Amino acid sequence: MDQKIKKPSCQLVTFSYGAVGEYLLTSVFLTEVWRAGEVERVIVFATRNREALKALSEKYPYIQLYPLISFHFLMALWRSFFVGTLVFVPMTFGLLPTHIKIAARILSLKKKSLRLGFTGLRDRSYTYDVSVPYDTRALFLENLFSLGKKAGFKLSCPAPFHFSRHPEALWRFALIENTYLVFAPFASNPKRSLPKKRWADILSVILREYPELPVVLVGSPQERTEAEHIIFLLGNVRVFNTAGLSFPHIITLITQAKLFLGVDSGLTHVAAVAHTPSVVVGNLSHPTWLPRYNPNAAIIADR
Repeated sequence: MDQKIKKPSCQLVTFSYGAVGEYLLTSVFLTEVWRAGEVERVIVFATRNREALKALSEKYPYIQLYPLISFHFLMALWRSFFVGTLVFVPMTFGLLPTHIKIAARILSLKKKSLRLGFTGLRDRSYTYDVSVPYDTRALFLENLFSLGKKAGFKLSCPAPFHFSRHPEALWRFALIENTYLVFAPFASNPKRSLPKKRWADILSVILREYPELPVVLVGSPQERTEAEHIIFLLGNVRVFNTAGLSFPHIITLITQAKLFLGVDSGLTHVAAVAHTPSVVVGNLSHPTWLPRYNPNAAIIADR
């Protein structure tokens, strides 16, 4: 049976699988919980991609981000024997990873510690002290706030997400704010992207219509060669290949751009939260969530 939280609770502990979009929206929820004075400490244990997530947290020093297998987990466990611990288990449409299940149970062993999570998903073998059914028709953030209110948190409307600015990212390529296009053709699932020749054709049309518009191609270090291939097919020197640039600099390039063009990916979530005008190609994906987070966004289904 669901229980109400006895306040004040001292620490809130949650986990991240490393997905940028999931972490961005969870951070908005965690921020409101912290601002409401519900907890004194917010700890996120990341199973991967911690450096990228750390870049997203630069403006949020009260969110402490650590690797799961670390001394910090032992410290959180030690504190749980003396203070209340709320263990928020993140949503997943698949089975909960075993190490997350074990870590959440260990942290919530004490009587004044509680597990929070969603029911109605694929993994029905895990139980929670406070839970709500996950509503697939609602936004991810709306589900988080629904869970928080069920736990008794007095949450206000979410504040806009704030990113750190690194102007040297623009200076490096002699770019001026709000005058260039950020092109993000890659996704963690390669099937969501388009063939390189298709991307080159799309960019050719854009550059023909807007001959003075600089294009900044972003991606990971592993995607730099593929980015070079697209630029080679395009044959245009005004495309800057920034694949492999540090994640804080990529964030700045996206948030200061005139337009973002890409597929359904973590970087698209960054553009959405920053309200950067965006055109997103839905290839084996239809990100219907996008216009609800970003009023300046449009979705195109590739045919």
